[in-house]
Amino acid sequence: MLEDENLLKAREMDKYVDKEVRIYDEMKEWIDKATYEQLLRRWRFSLAGDPIFKDAIGMYYIEVMHQKGKEVGYEGCVEASKKVGWESNP
Repeated sequence: MLEDENLLKAREMDKYVDKEVRIYDEMKEWIDKATYEQLLRRWRFSLAGDPIFKDAIGMYYIEVMHQKGKEVGYEGCVEASKKVGWESNP
């Protein structure tokens, strides 16, 4: 009986892990497709605790945003910053 319970718990844990992996993959795909401006907008206006900024995916977000910032250059970053603003999230 205990083995059956453990097997059920393990299967439930597998479902949880599979869901977490799918969510991670979806976030990574969004980050990869986002423009620098989109990344900046989310960075500025997301609510505290947004899971995209936590753990390994958060580090990935920072790395990609930094790389895309290099790609658009200083002027591109300034332009995106002015366009995004600080007051609201349109």
